Amino acid sequence: MGSYGRGRAFLERPLRRTDCHSAVDSPALSGAQSRPVRHSRSDPETAWSFALPRPDFVAGSYDGRTFLSPSNHLGEDSAHGHHDPVFSIADGVVREACTATGYGRVIVVEHRLPDGSHLASIYGHLCGHSGFPMAREGSRVRQGDLLGYIGDRFENGDGQEHLHLGLRKGRYDGYFCGYARSPHCTPKHYHPPTRFIEARSGTMHLASRLEPFQTTPASRDLSFKAKVENGFFYGGAFEFRLRVLAGETVRFTGDTQKRKLAPGASASLVFPTPLAEARPFQAVLELLAPGTETWREVESPAVRA
Repeated sequence: MGSYGRGRAFLERPLRRTDCHSAVDSPALSGAQSRPVRHSRSDPETAWSFALPRPDFVAGSYDGRTFLSPSNHLGEDSAHGHHDPVFSIADGVVREACTATGYGRVIVVEHRLPDGSHLASIYGHLCGHSGFPMAREGSRVRQGDLLGYIGDRFENGDGQEHLHLGLRKGRYDGYFCGYARSPHCTPKHYHPPTRFIEARSGTMHLASRLEPFQTTPASRDLSFKAKVENGFFYGGAFEFRLRVLAGETVRFTGDTQKRKLAPGASASLVFPTPLAEARPFQAVLELLAPGTETWREVESPAVRA
């Protein structure tokens, strides 16, 4: 297959920042001329949890290409259909949204990890057709946000329809490579994607049900108790709060509670509330992880009464 061989040859050289051009300014792959992408250095929120870019992503399902095989392949290739959506593996900032030789259209997202290190996720062979947009350079994304769509074999730069996923260590420096053929692109610069992601796919979750109880035997006021378990790959000092919906009113139960939890550790929480056995109500436990700005629900069905 000519396009397959040609694509692999192009992927062997590192693609520098000046090779990658804005997809907005380059509507066509062939003969595209546009400005080099500008790089904002704003830091993304810390990425605590990771997921595969598609639930049916299977490393090596396209042409047997896995991490370091064949020929020091610096990523994993998974076969998918034209226009299948591709999602961000974690919270981050889009650093590139462009066309590149051998990749067709490509997205690069930079992530900050809880240990203070950084990582760039690379999504190659995407679609540039009208009605199938790519995420814009500089935009913040969360895990599971739509980045783009799988491109067809006439535009993706490397054979039949598939997704190339690469994970480059460190801050994004303008280099992304399909194969190890340069001092800038060696196996030591990359993580094996599926293994890295699956090891970090856990999250904070309830180890016991979020339960209401009377604050004192003589009081009609309600409190809530729960036990949380840190399923993240990393430990840290986490904040928790309780959100209560009683009728049409949303209330938060006073001060947040802070717990320092190592991976796999658990902690018990008790939240007094302003509720006096009000019915109906809904209670949800929320988490603020270190290095993030967004409160998120702790994994568990909400308590209703």
